[in-house]
Amino acid sequence: MALFRRRTPEVIRRGVGDSATETRKERRVGSEKVRVRRVVESPTPDRSQSNGRGNRNRKGASKNERRSQQRNHNRSQGSDRRPSRKPGQLRDEEIIIPDESARKQMLVRVKPHQTQIVVLEGPVLVEHYVAKEDKTSLAGNMYVAKVKNVLPGMEAAFVDFGAEKNGVLYAGDISYDRAKQGRRRPRIEEALRVGDEILVQVVKDAMGSKGARLSNEVTVPGRHLVLVPDSDIQGISRRLPDDERARLRTIIEEAKPDGFGVIVRTAAAKASREEIVSDINRLVERWETIQASLGDGPAPRTVYEEPSLLLRVIREHFTNDFRRLMIDDDAANKKVSAYLKETAPDLLEKEIGRASCRERV
Repeated sequence: MALFRRRTPEVIRRGVGDSATETRKERRVGSEKVRVRRVVESPTPDRSQSNGRGNRNRKGASKNERRSQQRNHNRSQGSDRRPSRKPGQLRDEEIIIPDESARKQMLVRVKPHQTQIVVLEGPVLVEHYVAKEDKTSLAGNMYVAKVKNVLPGMEAAFVDFGAEKNGVLYAGDISYDRAKQGRRRPRIEEALRVGDEILVQVVKDAMGSKGARLSNEVTVPGRHLVLVPDSDIQGISRRLPDDERARLRTIIEEAKPDGFGVIVRTAAAKASREEIVSDINRLVERWETIQASLGDGPAPRTVYEEPSLLLRVIREHFTNDFRRLMIDDDAANKKVSAYLKETAPDLLEKEIGRASCRERV
């Protein structure tokens, strides 16, 4: 096992009297060197001891006074080794930290019983996803469901969407016409009746004895943004810098279709106007397909299914900031390559497995 020795800072100027002590230390972070320059101000002299009372004869001093003087002496002696953190006592002029995004990578390991996905920033594990083969998530799927029971006291309804347990739909998750209702949401007994067939989307998977949580306000997720039908919402990820948010806001105001809301993802950073418009058109076409399939049969039935966890993570997290994407399975590699070829061709140049993504498509 390798042993690492902590380097001692190089003393550039040692304080004398009222001058400060200046040290400099170099650290290596990845492939770059970081230089830390630290200036420690000299401690302010204690005037209470300079008036002559501090040099009183020890024979005449009491035991408690001698202990107090000893503690003050130890504190003043220790201030050179361990400076106080009071305001003005310690200041760091500048610490240059390299951008960790240049070291980001995504690793995918596929096993017969599960798929693991990790996101690394240098040696640090940032995200970890696990998809088990015997447990499939329904989050994001859309169903034509039938209302089984309405509970006004709970402001909720139990809905059969085809799973073993009925899902729960709360009154706050029901879509309504704001032009007619205004800001007032209708009560659950006003909006739903037993036997109604409605379109729902799974928000949260079932857990234990509780059924899945459903929503009647559906969203259609894409690569760069999320489309919200029958809404005027417009939002942009707060993780993006202000100038990028302003640029994307201008594009969305020009390209947003009527009757749809748009939520821009972090993955839209540095995306061109053509890529944003293409993503919007693809999502509008997908929503029209869902709308056309609503009357194809009786409820409950599935009208839209989200892709696997691997493709969802790629869609929502894999951006140009990543240096590498490693996949140890050929079948999964082909799925990811086909998805990126359709939605983000510029990411095909990223290294995937032992060969580039473009060579594998």
